[in-house]
Amino acid sequence: ATATFSQNPAAPGSVVMVTLENVTETGGYSIEITGDDGTNPPVAANLIWNITGPPPATNAVFPADGSMDQPLMLTMQWENIAIADNYLYELATDPDFTNIVTTFFAVNNNFVQSGLEFGTTYYWKVTTISDCGETISEVFSFTTFPDLTVGIGPASQEVCLAEEAMIALTIGAGFDLATITAGNIPGSATVDYSMNPAPGGSVVTATIGNLITVTPGTYTIDFTVDDDNGTSTVAASITVEAPPAITDLQAPENGAEMIPIVGQEFTWTAIPNATNYFLEISTSEDFTEIVASATITTTSYTLLTELAEETLYFWRITANNGCGSSVSLFFNFTSEKVDATHELANTEWSLHPNPTRDRVTLNFTAPLNEPIQIAVFAINGQLLQTQSLDGYATSYPLDLSDYSAGVYLIKLTTSGVSVVERVVLEK
Repeated sequence: ATATFSQNPAAPGSVVMVTLENVTETGGYSIEITGDDGTNPPVAANLIWNITGPPPATNAVFPADGSMDQPLMLTMQWENIAIADNYLYELATDPDFTNIVTTFFAVNNNFVQSGLEFGTTYYWKVTTISDCGETISEVFSFTTFPDLTVGIGPASQEVCLAEEAMIALTIGAGFDLATITAGNIPGSATVDYSMNPAPGGSVVTATIGNLITVTPGTYTIDFTVDDDNGTSTVAASITVEAPPAITDLQAPENGAEMIPIVGQEFTWTAIPNATNYFLEISTSEDFTEIVASATITTTSYTLLTELAEETLYFWRITANNGCGSSVSLFFNFTSEKVDATHELANTEWSLHPNPTRDRVTLNFTAPLNEPIQIAVFAINGQLLQTQSLDGYATSYPLDLSDYSAGVYLIKLTTSGVSVVERVVLEK
């Protein structure tokens, strides 16, 4: 080291700047500066000179240099250097650091590294930094674990009994030649692979077939991929669906008579897996003569198309979903006769009061002098009651008090001739 003075000799009362430089070693040194004019006794000033250099290089703590099978996210750690103010952490895919992945200035001696790739060797170094300079560590390395993952798609799907389920298995590049096995196969279903064993990085199609033997429901199938490098298991959910069951017809009942030619409600039982229903009304039991049809999502439909009077009709319901259809048995019904003249055997008749709350009276302008059959039907064609009259009177009471409010059909029959009248019952 050398010492130089801004002036030497120096005049009394002056200020002299002393410069100490060219230091080659760190440490603490005792320095003495002496002043002597040759006349007075010499005097000395003492000081302690502490020399500090750049911080020392740090070393890898985790992961250890050259370590293998590291995860894709890890906490990088290095030795703490007490005199370092901060650190420059660098990660690259080559030892020359031309392909840098991460650069980060850290206050502490660690960094959470994420976004790494399978089966890749990474290189890292840390520069310790202080006011007196910086020091670069040696280059460390580690290698992530190989890609032993298996991708699956789709992870869940719905298939019909008559179909096959297709599942794509993406084999990780870390496998050499992997064998694929499937577990929890439902019923007598089969599994075929586009290739097995399969090399790493390939895509294998697994086909689940023979599902016609399987009870409809949801199943989880496990696929295990295995070789000397490791094992991985993934699962796929398959929902097997069947065509809808056959619905049961409700109203109008089979064989119902005097069904209104317009406004009749058709009803049937719900099928859980049906998405819609198709109603057909025909004048032929083979349904080649369709007179009305409709697609419905509920289990009832009110017919707005006018039917012909006193005609035999057939109706049925087809339940549908994405896996097929099912056709119900057919019911038949006979439509009402609309008699605008209110005559029976050339005699005028009427029902009063209409609407009513309990009873109506059947009135004739003259005795018929022959038996009369009276039948009461619900609007859906259900027969509720019958009576036989002698036909010698001109007035007959009819009790409807036991029925709930609604529209009812009164049918009068004599000498093979029938007429129908609607009665509104109010409560």
